[in-house]
Amino acid sequence: MSDEFEIKIRSDRRIKKFSINVSLDKGVWANVPMYMSNEEAMRILNDSREKIKDSYNRLKQKAAKRNKILSSVFTPSSIYKTRFLSFVFRYNPDKFRTIGREGDTAIIYYDTEERFKEESFQKAVKTAIVKYLKIEAKQYLIPKTIELAKKHDFRIREVKVTNATTRWGSCSYNNNINLSLHLIRLPDRLLEMVILHELCHTIVKNHSSAFRNLLKEYCPDLDELEQELKRYSPLVL
Repeated sequence: MSDEFEIKIRSDRRIKKFSINVSLDKGVWANVPMYMSNEEAMRILNDSREKIKDSYNRLKQKAAKRNKILSSVFTPSSIYKTRFLSFVFRYNPDKFRTIGREGDTAIIYYDTEERFKEESFQKAVKTAIVKYLKIEAKQYLIPKTIELAKKHDFRIREVKVTNATTRWGSCSYNNNINLSLHLIRLPDRLLEMVILHELCHTIVKNHSSAFRNLLKEYCPDLDELEQELKRYSPLVL
């Protein structure tokens, strides 16, 4: 098929019909009903090679376009806030390429404003911020998810934090929860809605009316929250 994405086959008695799914984060997978063999599923996947590649490439182009529009470009006056820190820039040639801390402020030092025109400098800043975001996310999102699961009697196997930039979270068929580290930047009400969304997928694996009704039991103002969430994106760095 293609070395760009991984192909997986998922068989489950709850799957009623064969379907092919394409995701930048999760690759390509086929939901295969129990009556269909893996060999038959792979034959269909191979026959659908061009359509799958086209879908994958469209997703890549869409992500690249969003990245160009939404990606942060830092300047000497930029302030980037995480949940617990504010990143600022300060001129100090002697401390260039280091990051300092003053309370809840992280200071990125630079030696000349020309640095901000360099792609390598912009990338280094983003890498540093993602590192801090991941630390915050692991310290906050994982306990928060476990807390909400216990509170509402959801059964989960594992919670992981990833650097996904095309979705806020996902739930596997085995009830493993994956959360984007960028979720940590959302207001609490939206953060909890996203986590509850994934927790509800431990019971209903699709986005049917049954799923929405279940989620609304925990998020009565779901429609309003979903509209508010559209103003945010996991792709900001």
